Amino acid sequence: EKMLIAGRIDHSGRLTGRYQHQLTPSVSVRGIASTSPERSQDNLQMDVDVKGASSYSGLRYATGGVTMANHMQSITPYLAVGSELFYHHGRMITGLHGAVKYGTPERVFTAKAGTFGSLELTYAHKVNDKVSLATEAQYYHGQMSSFGVAGQFNLRQATYKGLITSDCTIAATLEEKVVPGIANFILSGQINHKKKDYKFGFGLTLGG
Repeated sequence: EKMLIAGRIDHSGRLTGRYQHQLTPSVSVRGIASTSPERSQDNLQMDVDVKGASSYSGLRYATGGVTMANHMQSITPYLAVGSELFYHHGRMITGLHGAVKYGTPERVFTAKAGTFGSLELTYAHKVNDKVSLATEAQYYHGQMSSFGVAGQFNLRQATYKGLITSDCTIAATLEEKVVPGIANFILSGQINHKKKDYKFGFGLTLGG
């Protein structure tokens, strides 16, 4: 059995906790909870994941009465297709998404389209063992569109991640291996000059 428990608090007093437990080689459960001085922003999310030899299924429940079920099936070693069904209990809304994924050891491309005119595209490329790059584009008909680029750099004792999005958000995370395999210390920051939004946080991850 494998278990992971992590916690994080930022300068605004928002506390986030994460729990993950591998019940069997094919079944795992995950949970994320957050609380802040503004109780209206408290959130809870629970997931159950089941992995098969050539498939993946998941069930999720989130604060606000949102229930989601998804399934992904491999067609070839590189190509997989899937679907996702969600239901919002409060608004009585049901939606369906279709997805396709094409991946090799160095590159992964995904596309996802929904019944409400949404389209999401992602591409990730592993340059080498130390550097990985990724990009994402999102379009929601009649609402918004966004674009972002990210990178991950693996150092000897730390991992650095950076993100830049089309809405002028810049985010960075540095995770240092204090005790490799047991304890990691995390520093993170996010700024958006346009929205005058500035965040900073730190955390400690314990896993075994």
